[in-house]
Amino acid sequence: SGNKSQINHGNLDYWIWKMNENGELEWQKDFGGSGSDFLTSIENTNDGGYIVAGNSNSNIGFDKKDNSFGKDDFWIIKLNSQGNEEWQKTIGGSGLEKLATIKQTNDGGYIIGGSSSSQEQTSIITSLNNYFKTEPCYGNLDYYVIKLNSQGKIEWQKTFGGEYVDEIKNIQPTSDGGYILGGYSNSPISGNKSQDNIGIGDYWIIKLNSLGKIEWQKTIGGDLDDQLSVIFQTYDNGYILGGNSNSNYSSNKNKENSEGTDFWILKLNNKGEILWQQTYNIASADILTTIVENDNHSYLLAGFAQGEI
Repeated sequence: SGNKSQINHGNLDYWIWKMNENGELEWQKDFGGSGSDFLTSIENTNDGGYIVAGNSNSNIGFDKKDNSFGKDDFWIIKLNSQGNEEWQKTIGGSGLEKLATIKQTNDGGYIIGGSSSSQEQTSIITSLNNYFKTEPCYGNLDYYVIKLNSQGKIEWQKTFGGEYVDEIKNIQPTSDGGYILGGYSNSPISGNKSQDNIGIGDYWIIKLNSLGKIEWQKTIGGDLDDQLSVIFQTYDNGYILGGNSNSNYSSNKNKENSEGTDFWILKLNNKGEILWQQTYNIASADILTTIVENDNHSYLLAGFAQGEI
Protein backbone atom coordinates (compact mmCIF):
# COMPACT_ATOMS: atom_id res chain seq x y z
CA SER A 1 0.00 0.00 0.00
CA GLY A 2 1.10 3.61 -0.34
CA ASN A 3 4.62 3.56 -1.75
CA LYS A 4 5.60 0.24 -0.13
CA SER A 5 6.04 -2.32 -2.90
CA GLN A 6 6.55 -5.55 -0.91
CA ILE A 7 4.23 -7.27 1.53
CA ASN A 8 5.46 -7.81 5.07
CA HIS A 9 5.95 -11.38 6.30
CA GLY A 10 5.19 -11.24 10.00
CA ASN A 11 4.48 -8.70 12.72
CA LEU A 12 7.24 -6.22 11.80
CA ASP A 13 9.92 -6.42 9.08
CA TYR A 14 13.08 -4.54 8.22
CA TRP A 15 12.26 -2.00 5.47
CA ILE A 16 15.17 -0.49 3.53
CA TRP A 17 14.68 2.50 1.24
CA LYS A 18 17.53 3.66 -1.05
CA MET A 19 17.26 7.18 -2.51
CA ASN A 20 19.44 9.17 -4.88
CA GLU A 21 20.78 12.60 -3.94
CA ASN A 22 17.43 14.18 -4.86
CA GLY A 23 15.43 11.89 -2.59
CA GLU A 24 14.06 9.84 -5.48
CA LEU A 25 13.60 6.10 -4.94
CA GLU A 26 16.25 3.81 -6.47
CA TRP A 27 15.16 0.59 -4.75
CA GLN A 28 13.45 -0.71 -1.63
CA LYS A 29 13.69 -4.05 0.18
CA ASP A 30 11.68 -5.82 2.84
CA PHE A 31 13.32 -8.47 5.06
CA GLY A 32 11.51 -10.47 7.72
CA GLY A 33 10.38 -13.74 9.20
CA SER A 34 7.14 -14.90 10.76
CA GLY A 35 7.67 -12.95 13.99
CA SER A 36 8.79 -9.43 14.83
CA ASP A 37 11.94 -8.03 13.16
CA PHE A 38 12.88 -4.51 14.26
CA LEU A 39 15.74 -2.67 12.51
CA THR A 40 17.87 -0.39 14.71
CA SER A 41 21.08 0.29 12.73
CA ILE A 42 22.22 0.58 9.08
CA GLU A 43 25.64 1.64 7.76
CA ASN A 44 27.40 2.03 4.43
CA THR A 45 30.20 -0.51 3.92
CA ASN A 46 33.51 0.06 2.16
CA ASP A 47 32.52 -2.22 -0.77
CA GLY A 48 29.56 0.00 -1.68
CA GLY A 49 27.04 -2.18 0.12
CA TYR A 50 25.27 -1.95 3.47
CA ILE A 51 25.25 -3.67 6.84
CA VAL A 52 21.80 -3.88 8.43
CA ALA A 53 21.17 -4.92 12.02
CA GLY A 54 18.38 -5.11 14.56
CA ASN A 55 16.38 -7.48 16.74
CA SER A 56 14.37 -10.53 15.75
CA ASN A 57 12.29 -13.26 17.39
CA SER A 58 11.47 -14.96 14.07
CA ASN A 59 12.30 -18.59 13.42
CA ILE A 60 13.34 -20.03 10.04
CA GLY A 61 10.95 -18.92 7.32
CA PHE A 62 10.54 -16.27 4.61
CA ASP A 63 13.83 -14.25 4.67
CA LYS A 64 15.05 -15.63 8.03
CA LYS A 65 17.52 -18.50 7.68
CA ASP A 66 18.16 -19.33 11.35
CA ASN A 67 15.89 -20.05 14.29
CA SER A 68 15.58 -17.70 17.23
CA PHE A 69 17.65 -18.66 20.28
CA GLY A 70 15.51 -16.92 22.89
CA LYS A 71 13.20 -13.94 23.21
CA ASP A 72 14.84 -11.44 20.83
CA ASP A 73 18.20 -11.97 19.09
CA PHE A 74 20.56 -9.84 17.04
CA TRP A 75 19.80 -10.26 13.32
CA ILE A 76 22.56 -9.04 10.98
CA ILE A 77 22.19 -8.85 7.17
CA LYS A 78 24.92 -7.85 4.71
CA LEU A 79 23.58 -6.31 1.48
CA ASN A 80 25.32 -5.45 -1.78
CA SER A 81 24.94 -2.08 -3.49
CA GLN A 82 21.56 -3.09 -4.98
CA GLY A 83 20.13 -4.27 -1.67
CA ASN A 84 20.51 -7.98 -2.38
CA GLU A 85 21.49 -10.20 0.54
CA GLU A 86 25.07 -11.52 0.67
CA TRP A 87 24.85 -13.19 4.09
CA GLN A 88 22.93 -13.05 7.37
CA LYS A 89 23.58 -14.10 10.96
CA THR A 90 21.38 -14.62 14.03
CA ILE A 91 23.26 -14.18 17.33
CA GLY A 92 21.86 -14.56 20.84
CA GLY A 93 21.10 -16.61 23.90
CA SER A 94 18.13 -17.94 25.83
CA GLY A 95 17.09 -14.49 27.12
CA LEU A 96 16.73 -11.05 25.57
CA GLU A 97 19.19 -9.31 23.24
CA LYS A 98 18.75 -5.63 22.26
CA LEU A 99 20.99 -4.35 19.46
CA ALA A 100 21.87 -0.64 19.58
CA THR A 101 24.31 -0.15 16.69
CA ILE A 102 26.71 -1.81 14.26
CA LYS A 103 29.82 -0.22 12.71
CA GLN A 104 32.32 -1.42 10.13
CA THR A 105 35.88 -1.68 11.42
CA ASN A 106 39.14 -0.87 9.63
CA ASP A 107 39.82 -4.55 8.89
CA GLY A 108 36.54 -4.86 6.96
CA GLY A 109 34.77 -6.58 9.83
CA TYR A 110 32.06 -5.26 12.12
CA ILE A 111 31.62 -4.32 15.77
CA ILE A 112 28.17 -4.81 17.32
CA GLY A 113 27.05 -3.00 20.45
CA GLY A 114 23.94 -4.10 22.28
CA SER A 115 22.62 -5.42 25.55
CA SER A 116 21.73 -8.89 26.80
CA SER A 117 20.00 -10.70 29.65
CA SER A 118 21.03 -14.18 28.42
CA GLN A 119 23.23 -16.50 30.44
CA GLU A 120 26.23 -18.14 28.76
CA GLN A 121 25.50 -21.38 26.91
CA THR A 122 27.13 -24.75 27.59
CA SER A 123 30.05 -25.94 25.50
CA ILE A 124 27.85 -28.68 24.01
CA ILE A 125 25.35 -26.13 22.70
CA THR A 126 27.98 -23.74 21.39
CA SER A 127 29.81 -26.55 19.59
CA LEU A 128 26.62 -27.12 17.58
CA ASN A 129 26.09 -23.43 16.78
CA ASN A 130 28.86 -20.91 17.48
CA TYR A 131 26.45 -17.97 17.25
CA PHE A 132 25.13 -18.62 20.74
CA LYS A 133 26.13 -16.23 23.51
CA THR A 134 29.18 -17.62 25.35
CA GLU A 135 29.66 -14.84 27.92
CA PRO A 136 28.12 -14.62 31.42
CA CYS A 137 25.28 -12.32 32.46
CA TYR A 138 26.10 -10.23 35.54
CA GLY A 139 22.71 -8.68 36.26
CA ASN A 140 19.37 -7.76 34.77
CA LEU A 141 20.90 -6.46 31.51
CA ASP A 142 24.56 -6.16 30.44
CA TYR A 143 26.53 -4.48 27.70
CA TYR A 144 27.07 -7.13 24.98
CA VAL A 145 29.80 -6.49 22.38
CA ILE A 146 30.59 -8.76 19.42
CA LYS A 147 33.38 -8.51 16.84
CA LEU A 148 32.64 -10.09 13.44
CA ASN A 149 34.96 -10.62 10.49
CA SER A 150 34.00 -9.46 7.00
CA GLN A 151 31.89 -12.61 6.41
CA GLY A 152 30.00 -12.35 9.69
CA LYS A 153 31.96 -14.96 11.66
CA ILE A 154 32.37 -14.16 15.36
CA GLU A 155 35.97 -13.33 16.29
CA TRP A 156 35.21 -12.51 19.93
CA GLN A 157 32.37 -11.50 22.20
CA LYS A 158 32.33 -9.77 25.61
CA THR A 159 29.81 -8.77 28.28
CA PHE A 160 30.23 -5.90 30.74
CA GLY A 161 27.90 -5.20 33.60
CA GLY A 162 26.98 -5.07 37.27
CA GLU A 163 24.10 -6.53 39.23
CA TYR A 164 21.31 -4.30 37.86
CA VAL A 165 20.66 -2.65 34.46
CA ASP A 166 23.52 -1.74 32.07
CA GLU A 167 22.35 -0.87 28.56
CA ILE A 168 24.60 0.14 25.64
CA LYS A 169 23.39 3.10 23.60
CA ASN A 170 26.36 3.61 21.27
CA ILE A 171 29.67 2.02 20.22
CA GLN A 172 32.33 3.43 17.91
CA PRO A 173 35.73 2.20 16.63
CA THR A 174 38.66 4.37 17.77
CA SER A 175 41.81 5.45 15.95
CA ASP A 176 44.03 3.02 17.94
CA GLY A 177 42.05 -0.01 16.73
CA GLY A 178 39.97 -0.21 19.90
CA TYR A 179 36.42 0.80 20.73
CA ILE A 180 34.55 3.32 22.88
CA LEU A 181 31.26 2.22 24.48
CA GLY A 182 28.65 4.38 26.15
CA GLY A 183 25.33 3.72 27.77
CA TYR A 184 23.20 3.74 30.89
CA SER A 185 23.91 2.04 34.21
CA ASN A 186 22.32 1.89 37.64
CA SER A 187 24.60 -0.88 38.90
CA PRO A 188 26.89 -0.43 41.92
CA ILE A 189 30.40 -1.97 42.02
CA SER A 190 29.73 -5.58 40.97
CA GLY A 191 30.46 -7.87 38.07
CA ASN A 192 33.16 -6.08 36.06
CA LYS A 193 31.83 -2.59 36.87
CA SER A 194 34.53 -0.90 38.97
CA GLN A 195 32.75 2.27 40.13
CA ASP A 196 29.54 2.75 42.12
CA ASN A 197 26.46 4.33 40.63
CA ILE A 198 26.07 7.99 41.58
CA GLY A 199 22.36 8.69 41.18
CA ILE A 200 19.33 6.81 39.92
CA GLY A 201 21.25 6.04 36.72
CA ASP A 202 24.45 7.32 35.11
CA TYR A 203 26.48 7.52 31.95
CA TRP A 204 28.82 4.48 31.87
CA ILE A 205 31.78 4.77 29.47
CA ILE A 206 34.16 1.89 28.65
CA LYS A 207 37.29 2.01 26.47
CA LEU A 208 38.28 -1.34 24.96
CA ASN A 209 41.42 -2.41 23.12
CA SER A 210 41.28 -4.23 19.78
CA LEU A 211 40.58 -7.59 21.48
CA GLY A 212 37.77 -6.32 23.69
CA LYS A 213 39.78 -5.96 26.91
CA ILE A 214 38.89 -3.03 29.18
CA GLU A 215 41.51 -0.24 29.17
CA TRP A 216 39.49 2.12 31.38
CA GLN A 217 35.95 2.79 32.44
CA LYS A 218 34.16 5.83 33.90
CA THR A 219 30.84 6.34 35.67
CA ILE A 220 29.62 9.91 35.18
CA GLY A 221 26.49 11.37 36.70
CA GLY A 222 24.66 13.50 39.23
CA ASP A 223 22.19 12.84 42.02
CA LEU A 224 19.20 11.93 39.83
CA ASP A 225 18.88 10.27 36.40
CA ASP A 226 21.32 10.72 33.49
CA GLN A 227 20.66 8.95 30.18
CA LEU A 228 23.42 8.79 27.56
CA SER A 229 22.48 8.70 23.86
CA VAL A 230 25.72 9.13 21.89
CA ILE A 231 29.50 8.94 22.19
CA PHE A 232 32.27 9.18 19.58
CA GLN A 233 35.95 10.00 19.20
CA THR A 234 36.76 13.58 18.22
CA TYR A 235 39.52 14.95 15.94
CA ASP A 236 41.93 15.37 18.92
CA ASN A 237 41.48 11.70 20.03
CA GLY A 238 39.27 12.75 22.92
CA TYR A 239 35.58 11.89 23.19
CA ILE A 240 32.31 13.78 23.06
CA LEU A 241 29.34 12.29 24.85
CA GLY A 242 25.81 13.51 25.30
CA GLY A 243 22.37 12.66 26.49
CA ASN A 244 19.82 14.07 28.85
CA SER A 245 19.89 14.74 32.59
CA ASN A 246 17.57 15.84 35.36
CA SER A 247 20.35 15.80 37.97
CA ASN A 248 21.26 18.83 40.04
CA TYR A 249 24.78 20.27 40.47
CA SER A 250 26.26 17.25 42.26
CA SER A 251 29.09 14.71 42.11
CA ASN A 252 30.85 15.09 38.73
CA LYS A 253 28.00 17.12 37.21
CA ASN A 254 29.00 20.79 37.64
CA LYS A 255 26.35 22.41 35.44
CA GLU A 256 22.85 23.14 36.74
CA ASN A 257 19.71 22.25 34.84
CA SER A 258 17.53 25.19 33.94
CA GLU A 259 14.21 23.35 33.84
CA GLY A 260 13.21 19.70 34.05
CA THR A 261 15.36 17.46 31.83
CA ASP A 262 18.11 19.14 29.78
CA PHE A 263 20.72 18.11 27.22
CA TRP A 264 23.98 17.24 29.03
CA ILE A 265 27.18 17.27 26.91
CA LEU A 266 30.70 16.37 28.11
CA LYS A 267 34.12 16.41 26.46
CA LEU A 268 36.65 13.83 27.70
CA ASN A 269 40.35 13.46 26.96
CA ASN A 270 41.77 10.15 25.72
CA LYS A 271 41.98 8.83 29.32
CA GLY A 272 38.35 9.53 30.08
CA GLU A 273 38.98 12.63 32.20
CA ILE A 274 36.39 15.43 31.91
CA LEU A 275 37.68 18.51 30.06
CA TRP A 276 34.40 20.46 29.97
CA GLN A 277 30.68 19.98 30.22
CA GLN A 278 27.54 21.95 29.44
CA THR A 279 23.77 21.70 29.82
CA TYR A 280 21.29 23.11 27.29
CA ASN A 281 17.68 23.97 28.07
CA ILE A 282 14.99 24.39 25.41
CA ALA A 283 11.79 23.32 27.20
CA SER A 284 10.66 21.30 30.21
CA ALA A 285 11.82 17.99 28.70
CA ASP A 286 14.82 18.01 26.34
CA ILE A 287 15.97 14.65 24.96
CA LEU A 288 19.19 14.55 22.91
CA THR A 289 19.38 11.90 20.18
CA THR A 290 22.57 12.66 18.20
CA ILE A 291 25.68 14.83 17.89
CA VAL A 292 27.71 15.57 14.76
CA GLU A 293 31.23 17.03 14.72
CA ASN A 294 31.43 19.68 11.98
CA ASP A 295 34.45 20.34 9.74
CA ASN A 296 35.49 23.26 11.95
CA HIS A 297 35.26 20.97 15.04
CA SER A 298 32.15 22.62 16.41
CA TYR A 299 29.22 20.35 17.25
CA LEU A 300 25.69 20.04 15.92
CA LEU A 301 23.20 18.76 18.51
CA ALA A 302 19.82 17.26 17.66
CA GLY A 303 16.96 15.90 19.66
CA PHE A 304 13.46 16.79 20.69
CA ALA A 305 11.85 19.05 23.25
CA GLN A 306 8.46 19.09 24.94
CA GLY A 307 7.01 22.17 26.56
CA GLU A 308 5.36 25.50 25.96
CA ILE A 309 7.19 28.31 24.12
